[in-house]
Order: sequence, then C-alpha cells, then structure tokens
Amino acid sequence: MALTPEDVVNKRFQPTKFREGYDQDEVDDFLDEVV
Repeated sequence: MALTPEDVVNKRFQPTKFREGYDQDEVDDFLDEVV
C-alpha cells in the first residue's frame, strides 16, 4: 500500500512506558515503510 503525504503527517506513535519517547521499533518500522 502506498503512503500519502497525509498518512505521514497523521501518523501517531505510542509512547513508551519505561522511558520518555516513542517505541523505537515502531518508529523504525514506519520509517522503513516511508523510504
């Protein structure tokens, strides 16, 4: 499935429970999909 610019802008990530920030694996997977 092709991503639209709107898909990228509207993407939300889940915060981690044990440290500040986002789940690195989730972000990495999304970036792999974008490129």
